[in-house]
Amino acid sequence: MRKSLRSSTAEPPPRRKGARIGGISLALVALSALVWRALEVEVPALVASQVRGELAELGLEDAQLRVEHVGLDGVRFADVRLAPDLEAESIDVAFDPFGDRGISMTIEGARWSTALDEDALRESTPARLLARAEPPRDAGGGGPAIDHVRIERSHVVLARADGAPIDVAIEGELAPGDTRGAIVLETEALGVWAISMHPRAHTLQIEARAASGETLDLEIVQRDDAVAWSLDGTLPRAIATRLAPAIELSAPPSLRARGTARGTTWTLDDGHLDVHVARAAHEIAEVQDAHVVLDATGELAPGLALDVRSHLHLASARIEDVRLERAVLAPRLDVERAIDGSIVAHARTDVGVKLGAFALGSEGSELRLHDVALALSPRGDRPMIARTSAGEVQITLHARARSPRGDGVLRASDVGAEGDVDVVLGDRPSLAAPLAIRVARLAQPDAELAMRDVRLELPIDLDEQRSIRARGRGRARHTAWAGVALGASEGTLALEGDRLALTLDGRASARAPYHVDVALGMESGRGHVDVEVPTEPIDANDALHRVFVEHCGARIVGRAGVSLHALLGPRAGAGEGRVTFEDVALENESGQLQATGVNGTLELAHLDPPVSAGADRVRWDALTLGGTISLREGSARIHFARPPHAGRTASGTVRREIVIAGAEAAVGGGRVEVAPFRVDPEAPSLALDLTLRGIELQRLATAVSSGRASGTGRLDGSMSLRVDLVSATPRIVLGRGRLSARGPGRVRIRELPASATPARGLDQLRDGEWIEQRVLAALADFEYSRLAFELQGEEGTTRLRARVQGRGARTPQELDLTLQVNGLQPVLDRSLVLLGSRPSQEPS
Repeated sequence: MRKSLRSSTAEPPPRRKGARIGGISLALVALSALVWRALEVEVPALVASQVRGELAELGLEDAQLRVEHVGLDGVRFADVRLAPDLEAESIDVAFDPFGDRGISMTIEGARWSTALDEDALRESTPARLLARAEPPRDAGGGGPAIDHVRIERSHVVLARADGAPIDVAIEGELAPGDTRGAIVLETEALGVWAISMHPRAHTLQIEARAASGETLDLEIVQRDDAVAWSLDGTLPRAIATRLAPAIELSAPPSLRARGTARGTTWTLDDGHLDVHVARAAHEIAEVQDAHVVLDATGELAPGLALDVRSHLHLASARIEDVRLERAVLAPRLDVERAIDGSIVAHARTDVGVKLGAFALGSEGSELRLHDVALALSPRGDRPMIARTSAGEVQITLHARARSPRGDGVLRASDVGAEGDVDVVLGDRPSLAAPLAIRVARLAQPDAELAMRDVRLELPIDLDEQRSIRARGRGRARHTAWAGVALGASEGTLALEGDRLALTLDGRASARAPYHVDVALGMESGRGHVDVEVPTEPIDANDALHRVFVEHCGARIVGRAGVSLHALLGPRAGAGEGRVTFEDVALENESGQLQATGVNGTLELAHLDPPVSAGADRVRWDALTLGGTISLREGSARIHFARPPHAGRTASGTVRREIVIAGAEAAVGGGRVEVAPFRVDPEAPSLALDLTLRGIELQRLATAVSSGRASGTGRLDGSMSLRVDLVSATPRIVLGRGRLSARGPGRVRIRELPASATPARGLDQLRDGEWIEQRVLAALADFEYSRLAFELQGEEGTTRLRARVQGRGARTPQELDLTLQVNGLQPVLDRSLVLLGSRPSQEPS
């Protein structure tokens, strides 16, 4: 029993040493697993908390990130969002805890979004981080420095207020410790750029090379108390093409700049920009062959204060209907940034602009001013050019312009203009320019209208539709139309878009004013001119009287009025008009045509050449031809017509004809009616068919015999003739015709023997001389029972045959004679004198 107890309470046998060590290892492994599990959960959270705290000290209280991995040699962050404008897909931070290597970083999928605006850039997260960054620690203190940064698949997005955002893709490597690196930037607007940085002692060189070959070189040199910087190179033409597709450069722009930086102060010691533009087009503007040179010095930051000397040369430019040729602009401006952030420019001196030509309007209806000298000066302390914080550009200046001559739709000499100009360029542009314009002489190219000593007050505005408006009043001390002085005139001028309206008022006579309205489309060249002169009395001293003398070749006294509506543009000469005569006395320049009591209205459906709307009846009380032929009251229907075969004359004028119908007049105690006939003013050969009724034989006999014969009775009949003024010797050629006395009458011829001696025998009855005396004595006082005149119509003759039957009143001799009558040519010649031609010579 005792043995049993002893055996049950005895000590166990000792274990082996290896078994004991294995148990410890298992315990350590289990403990390590528990610790690592705790580290996996707690360390990333601790790292994230530590990083967020440091970011908060930098002002990034709302930063968000996720610690994806923590190791002895690095940390990986994912879904990094430092601020709304700065984020990254991941950031790998690698370090060597046992070595002397610095920290290297790999940034993937970073995105920095900001507006392309100075204020937005200043307030962006990267700018605020740089502003709060501490200076680098001494080599002996602090943690390791970042000596390598790799950037992959990253972007900088710059938003623009006036267009699509600029997206800059970035790939490359940087060595911040010694500023070495090479990155590639790519944007749709600027193309692909390879940027490399090369540090040397106290110097950093940065070279940017575009894919098209152009380079920009930036050099930064560290000095004792400042940094000197320089920028040289050329910009690719593609930059201008992408940023402004309407601009075509003839050469890459060249850039040169030198300056210094002390702290936050950056200065520009020498800046030069040279740009050659082949063509720049916009919907309302176009520039060709422009050369722009800018030279500037001054301060760039923290403020902006530059002295800018510029030179602009334009071969040609167009802004809507305004065109410039050979323009030279060389202003010198002080450019600075105002307190509100806007950019303003003050002129150092007056800005001089020289223009070879300034054109307004479209081709065919333009006004061109040559050798224009333009002076622009500031108005008080107001800047000439200012850019507001809203992006608008304000131009405020005083302008003075002068041109020695102008041509086109108007001819002008010694043109000057002066006034204040206020312009706003932006989304809602505006312009206000009340100009005072003076012109020494202003005239139409055809010299129809001319004015001297013109003064015009013309306020000009730009409306919301970007259309120029101008309304003003003017006065001319001397006005003339077609060389006829009209005295002083005044009127208005209005410009609405491309529509020009002009009014003019003056005196056509002592009692008759005139009014002119002009409307013209500057782009199309189409428009009209209206002229109104009311029907009022005019006398020899009035302007309207002189207009009729100059253009109608007639002196007119009486009541007359004019109304014209002329069209401007491709239908030259088109329009309509009306000329009214009331109890007018008319006389042509030669005095061979005189008329009194002229009444009628001429209606025109076309002005040049004149074409009548219909056949207008003109009446007269008396009409004198050649000073000898007098027609009493009469009338005719006058129609200005286009010829059957249109064309131009040898002198270049449009061929035209005058159709006269229903012409009738009192002549020779009876009436003559003329069948309708045509008159060609360039070749007036007239073929006339006349019908005569009740012509007094007394008047005809007196005219034919120059007063040596007289008679009683009346003649009726018809005749044809041709008035030929084309040949060197004008002639009237008689055609066929017949005149007959209505009944018996009496004819007396002076200078014929009143009686004949009776015959003494048969031999004397057979004597021809006695028979001739007997016949002449009978004709000295002859009672006819039948009298007729017959025209034979032989070419070139003035002879006619007369058949007379009857007996002598004092010498009772029965006669039945056929006579050949001469002496008509002097009468016909008097008709030619009417037309101002030299009469032909033929014995009568």
